[in-house]
Formats: sequence, C-alpha cells, structure tokens
Amino acid sequence: MSSQASRDGTARARVRRHRWRLLSGLLVGAIVQLQVAAAAPELRFLTTEYPPYSSATLERGGAMEWVLRAALEPRGYVVHIQAVPWARVSREIDQGQVDGVMLLWPTDVTELGLLPTQPVFVSQLGFFVRRAHWRAEGMNWQQLKGQTVGVVRGYNYPDQLRQTGAVLDEAISDLNNLKKLAAKRFDYVALERATGEHQLAQSAGGELARTIVWQAPALVSIPLTFGIVPGRPGAAALLSELEQALQQLRGQRAFKSIVEKFHVTAAGGTHEPSPTQGVKPPQTTARPIRPQ
Repeated sequence: MSSQASRDGTARARVRRHRWRLLSGLLVGAIVQLQVAAAAPELRFLTTEYPPYSSATLERGGAMEWVLRAALEPRGYVVHIQAVPWARVSREIDQGQVDGVMLLWPTDVTELGLLPTQPVFVSQLGFFVRRAHWRAEGMNWQQLKGQTVGVVRGYNYPDQLRQTGAVLDEAISDLNNLKKLAAKRFDYVALERATGEHQLAQSAGGELARTIVWQAPALVSIPLTFGIVPGRPGAAALLSELEQALQQLRGQRAFKSIVEKFHVTAAGGTHEPSPTQGVKPPQTTARPIRPQ
C-alpha cells in the first residue's frame, strides 16, 4: 500500500508541476503580448470620403489609406483612420486627439497648420466630355469660352477654371453632373480625374463610362500629401519615419500595384500633364475641388 501511495503522490506531483509550467507559460505569453501592445504607438488619422483615394467601400480604404498603412504598420504603429466631413477636421485637430490627416492639398496643409510629407499622388483637376467630343490632340482652354461646364455647389474650384470664360452651371453632386453631361445638358464637367473615372466605372454597370471620357490635359495638377499635427507626442519622429517609409515604398512593387489598382497618378511619375494653353501653368497653390 505504501508503495502504491508513493507512486500516486509522485504522479500527482508531476501533474501539478506540468500544470504550473503550462500556467507559467501562458502567463509569460500574456505578459509579452501586453508589453508589445503597450509599446506599439497608436495613431489617429482623419480623412474625407474621396474615392478612389479614400473610401470605406474600397479595398483597404483606397489608395491613400493603403499607402499609409503600408508605410507605418511594418514599423510597429497601430493606425486608426476615421472619415469625417471636411468642416470637422480643424475642430478635431483643435481638440488635440488627432495625430495626422491624409489626402491633403498644399492649401489644406497651410490652413490646418500641419507638417506635410513628400507628395504621394498627383490630383489632376480638369474636364470630362462626351466621347463624341473627345480630342486626341488635347484641349485648348480658349475653346471653353462660353461653353457650359457642370460644377458642384459649395465646392472650391481653381481660379484657372473661371479664367477660361466658361459658363459654370451648379448641380448637387459630381455624379449628377456626369449624368447631365451624358444627357447633353452640359458641354463639360469639371472634376478630378481619378475620382471621375471611379464614379463612371461604378455607375449603372459602367453605362456612363461608355458615353463619357476624361479629356487630357488637366487644368491644374496638385500634389496630395499626408499631414502630421505639430505638438502631438512624437510628431517629429513620426514625420521622419513616415518620410523614410514613403521613400522606400516608392521603389517597391506594392506601391506600383496601388497606383495601377486605383488608377491614380504617382507624384513624380510620367503621367503628369503639361502646362495648358490659354491659362497660366498649374500652380501648387491652386484651390482644389473640395466641399466646404
């Protein structure tokens, strides 16, 4: 009996030691995970709904969000991106809970007092026309004088648009303007190239895309950047790391895939339009097409 009791006691001791080792291992793993989570800096970026650059309906949030995550997440950052109306961005920054803003033009960076990154994409602002009126040789802006151009009520448009002498006809949305163009109620629609092409592809099975096309060259070309909020903890380090990551990302196939997938123009690429006729060359201080 004593021999059996001894064996039973030994077995129970082994079970207890095994359970203790298992519990210790789980505890150590949990502590490590908590330490990693605590060490990973969390960032909050704001954006606006502006497909294909930014949209909750697009894969990985669109071109700009995809680039931001590809740049920062491999470096250990946890990135939270929230879409808000443009008028709310400055209020959110003033409340001190925002680390950065994405999808910015130079004028936005200045007005919001942000630290800009290098340009990521180039936003081409110009015109869509009916295919029957498309010109292979490109557009001469002097031909716009007296022509009806569809614009959206409340948007900011470049001064160059008014310099053409076109008659601006306001509507409630870009898609509404494209439909009116197809119905021959406008001669042109003023719109950002990638955004317009995205809307055409998404509309009614692509029916509008068979009728309407982008007319090169662009009226103005404006760089799109990220902006870091100065004064936030680690802002200078974040800007430096983001700049380094963007520079490295440019040479990778992943970045080229983003450009091709969303049909956007990379900054410094070969598809930026030449200066147009009849108006001054594009300036980076031009007002973008953006809701107020």
